[in-house]
Amino acid sequence: KGTATVVSNTTKSVQQDGQNRISSLTVQDVSYGDITGSFTNEETLIVHPDNTATFSGSSTCTCTVASKSGILKWSFSGTSAADGSFQGQFFDLHGTGDLAKLHGQGVFQGQGAHETYSSDLYFDS
Repeated sequence: KGTATVVSNTTKSVQQDGQNRISSLTVQDVSYGDITGSFTNEETLIVHPDNTATFSGSSTCTCTVASKSGILKWSFSGTSAADGSFQGQFFDLHGTGDLAKLHGQGVFQGQGAHETYSSDLYFDS
């Protein structure tokens, strides 16, 4: 379990598809808890006319888990409501370095720049 906070958000491109706005983003976050470190999300965000949205992408984190450090990568997807609240899941987690045998998945939810997460992480033997 833990928390994450967005520290920067860069829009790389925006295009219109009918009434939907599709954005390509790079988001920098800091995470505390079971997964501690800084990470970069490469994300596609599709905002609908009612201001709800869907998003998906991949994350790369220079992280520490259970006193072991390395690079973690995972995929994520989710939805957001018109009020800015969001929820989703992350999956296909794998690592390098001391985290090379770490695998898992989890869920997250939040509002604005702040989120909480819970995860099911395990090291292969």
